[in-house]
Amino acid sequence: ASLGGYGVECFCVPNADKADANDSAKKKRNAAASQVVSFIPASKLSDKSIEEDSKKNGNKFVPGAQVTCRVLGYNYLENCLVLSARPFDLKADMLVSVAELSPGQIVDGTIAKILEDGVQVRLSEYITSFIPLRHLTDVPMASVPNKMKVDSNIRCRVLRILPEKHQVSLTAKKTLVKSGFALTNIAQARPNMILQGFVGTVKDFGAIVHFYGDLRALVPPEEMKAEEAPTFGMVATVKLTRVDFKRGRLTASLDLTNGQVPAAGAGSNAESVLIQGEPGQTVTGVHAIACSEHGVMVLVTGNKG
Repeated sequence: ASLGGYGVECFCVPNADKADANDSAKKKRNAAASQVVSFIPASKLSDKSIEEDSKKNGNKFVPGAQVTCRVLGYNYLENCLVLSARPFDLKADMLVSVAELSPGQIVDGTIAKILEDGVQVRLSEYITSFIPLRHLTDVPMASVPNKMKVDSNIRCRVLRILPEKHQVSLTAKKTLVKSGFALTNIAQARPNMILQGFVGTVKDFGAIVHFYGDLRALVPPEEMKAEEAPTFGMVATVKLTRVDFKRGRLTASLDLTNGQVPAAGAGSNAESVLIQGEPGQTVTGVHAIACSEHGVMVLVTGNKG
């Protein structure tokens, strides 16, 4: 590492493969081949000023020194990684990229700005998002609720992530945030499953109820004519009536008769669908549910072997 006025230039070297631990020559060759030019901005060297930190702990950024860093991004113009060595950024719960989030995840943020059409929420120093009016309350309001103030905390749920655009969509609808189950994968879906979503579109052919990620369900138009039917932007509690795994489509109804909440249906929640295990382990009860040019989607209903 070399310390300059703007920061530190260094090489980012991943941990060597444990299998090569007894072959020092090979370790050195692998390390040299995997070195990536990196840069730590001066503002990311310490939680305190460089002078103050050096007086207390000594200058650890000297040529040849090894420091623990976190990758913040990649500078295509300079062709190098951008790192941070601040202890604050090295915390496990510190979010530096939307790629660390997942649809359905509960997150806590701070209201950074109140606008006419919604609020800007700061999840961390590196991630901000905008929550439109229709996602601030279960029933959309004409303006931001008075209880929402700048610098006040707000609990949200991740609706969708667009890593390529560095964007994340959030909702603060109380019913969705408090829901114990989030449909994030069609493999979790089951007929008669009762779910909470929100009405994203109302057309002549029916209403589209959105869940998490790209999942959505069609509610027949005749059901949307009922006086108590939810309108655009409102939370909708529906029952899945048809699950088409092959085409990736869902059909739902506002009639909850004979419906089951996810925890009540066997194999209907995320924990029972996603098998936790190690690579190489065998599982039983695997059923092919869809095929494409990219591969086969399977549903695991059995146990690990």
